Amino acid sequence: MASDDDENGRRGMKRRIALLRRKMKLNPGIMLLVYLLAGIMALVLLLLATIGPWQVQNMVSIGGCPDLLVEVGVEDGDRVLEFVRNGGGLRGYLYQKSRIPTSFCIDVFEVRSEYGESINLITESAKNEVVQIKYHPQAVVANFRGTATILVEPVDTASQSRIQIVDGKHIVYNWQKALSSKREQAKAAVFDLWGLIQRRRVARGGEIIVRISSSMGDAVTYLRTFLGDSRLCATISLIVLEVKDMPDVLNERGSYQPSSTAYYEELHVLANLLQQGGDCRCGVEILDHMDYIGPARVSAGIFYAMLAGAPTFLDRVQAASKSWMRAVPQGKVAVFTNKEFKVDSDIHRTVGRHIAAVSLPAWPETEKHLNAMSAWSHLVRTRASWDLFMKGNPLLEFLVLLDDDTYTFTDSLNAVLKECMDPKEMQWGGSTEKIRLDNGDGGIFGRSLREMHLNAGGENCTFPSEAPVEGVRKCQDVMCKHCPPIPQGGFVVLTRKLVENLRPFIEDCEKETQILCLRCGSQRLYMCIASKLKDVISVPLRGAYRHPWRREKHSESTEYHGYPISIHGMRSNTTYLHTGALEDDMEELFELSLKARRRASVRGGDPFVTIEDLHHKITCNGNGYFRSGVCYSSLENSGTWCRRDTYRWKP
Repeated sequence: MASDDDENGRRGMKRRIALLRRKMKLNPGIMLLVYLLAGIMALVLLLLATIGPWQVQNMVSIGGCPDLLVEVGVEDGDRVLEFVRNGGGLRGYLYQKSRIPTSFCIDVFEVRSEYGESINLITESAKNEVVQIKYHPQAVVANFRGTATILVEPVDTASQSRIQIVDGKHIVYNWQKALSSKREQAKAAVFDLWGLIQRRRVARGGEIIVRISSSMGDAVTYLRTFLGDSRLCATISLIVLEVKDMPDVLNERGSYQPSSTAYYEELHVLANLLQQGGDCRCGVEILDHMDYIGPARVSAGIFYAMLAGAPTFLDRVQAASKSWMRAVPQGKVAVFTNKEFKVDSDIHRTVGRHIAAVSLPAWPETEKHLNAMSAWSHLVRTRASWDLFMKGNPLLEFLVLLDDDTYTFTDSLNAVLKECMDPKEMQWGGSTEKIRLDNGDGGIFGRSLREMHLNAGGENCTFPSEAPVEGVRKCQDVMCKHCPPIPQGGFVVLTRKLVENLRPFIEDCEKETQILCLRCGSQRLYMCIASKLKDVISVPLRGAYRHPWRREKHSESTEYHGYPISIHGMRSNTTYLHTGALEDDMEELFELSLKARRRASVRGGDPFVTIEDLHHKITCNGNGYFRSGVCYSSLENSGTWCRRDTYRWKP
């Protein structure tokens, strides 16, 4: 019976096959369709074999978003356009993650209605270059959905800078942003960010990046929100905060001021918690419109007063603002110059997020070198820095007087000052040098220096500018070898205690020292300190260099191979520049600082540039470590800040 059933089954199968063959012969289109489907399957298999796994992953999420970019506070949309064109500052991050900008969905949020038209134009023109772009006018993001009260300020006043004249002596730019009286409360739509992420159906393993442009206060509010919602902080890949000196829109705390450090410190605490706390593992980058990166560690409370005469302002300040000034908290650099300029000029834009001040001596009518800031700016910058910035901010512990041709390694300077100088003592430091006994002042100050020199056993001789004295020979060396050393004028650090105690005497010192030479600005400061105060300590700071590195490389003894804090004399059109261009040289040094931070994050240790880094990059052009005229392949162990520790070299 079973065999009969099997036989009947085989006969039925043969009949069906024969019928199918007859149909295929009768309809050649079916055969063509079969062949076409087979070819398509072969092409799909070939495609899957040649593309990366992340692309396969995104292909399976058809109708969703391979990656998601959320832009908050985009203003006129330039950042969106820059992102679509070349990655908009996220290029390095995207390449590390094997992502390309065209794989993104983009959601754009802006609370100010004035920008709506320009954003719509950008999103319309760029919609074919990414998966999807959506613009949400008068809206913000949070961890809930609804409405929120915001403070709206008209665009035309929000971006203006106030020029303030202080005591009729100083013209200060960027003293604060203009605060419009027209600010009004308004309602903004609030999008639940978690709900937005879910609706966009981001592919598994896809990148979710949130970029926010806001005030410091609002940036803190956003980070609090993300930290308080475990779903967000565990899902978002990267948060980029572009912090600007602008009014808050989420609350009534007002505009962030340069002297306020509470928000700044809280912002970095929240950023660390988001990156390291519990389930949170999202990256956080803090920027501003000048790409502010912040100090590597908590700042020592340093205020920088830079000398920048009108002829070199644009060239040198621009190079500094694109390099080391990016690592200084907002408003902690004041660029002192001697000529007023317009707020919409290239010079003003060069200052960026910091301050510019036009200052004059206290007695301009009798200043014989009025047009030469190098003759009088040390005393004036000290006076102005205390009056305008330091007096009202007790957190500022050090004043750095530097020239515009000085590059500063801000991270290592922070560490050096914390370890080697005490802001509660009257101290000043830098690359110290001996002072001249004869300053061309007719002996007014030279006599006190000579007395100090003779009391310490120095030679009794006559200055070149003095009449011969019988039995006394002319000085062969006019340097006061037994006087306290003086920090070289291109980079001078003063403690808060010294500035505070010196301040009551500065106007008198400006008048008393007018007789000194054209380039005696730092010596005028020295004379003031020496004649008005007692027990002031000069602190030699290792790593403060007087010349560009290609000239300076042989100056260090073989016993010190520590950390540079400053390099003076970096000027355009000199043979000592490594790249041939001032801006490129300073950016090259700044990249070493960033590299040192990355190195410390991976290997541990201090995030500071070393002398060896300079030798490796500049002296040996990236091919070794320099010592005694030779480039070596590697070295062992390291030194400390204030001691002379030796290295063991491995050729």
